[in-house]
Amino acid sequence: MSSSADLDEELRETECAHGSDFISGTLKFGARYKAALSMKADGIKITLDLTSTATLATFKDVVVVVTFVSETGAVVIEKEMTVDEFIQPGGTVQYETEIDCTPEQYENISEGTWVVKDAICP
Repeated sequence: MSSSADLDEELRETECAHGSDFISGTLKFGARYKAALSMKADGIKITLDLTSTATLATFKDVVVVVTFVSETGAVVIEKEMTVDEFIQPGGTVQYETEIDCTPEQYENISEGTWVVKDAICP
């Protein structure tokens, strides 16, 4: 018969092995303007709210892929980024960053999506 500590360690190992399954959240984005009056975007401001649904595992260096697509579904920009914060079990972190783009690319974006590619247990 396994002890409580053994069961906890087994659960933590399972959560760590499948870290991407235990991270959910939301993506918000908007234009970054080189000059406020120009109204021409030179980048995208990204805010990711990441929540861990793990019971025991703490995650760090969560790798996400953010994809921006046009109305036809064509990929306009795809960017892989690493969220280098600790996400405690049941916890949420907010990650903000910016990526460069041309005004034309930004105008073509109709939707942004994201997926967790990897999540590491320290």
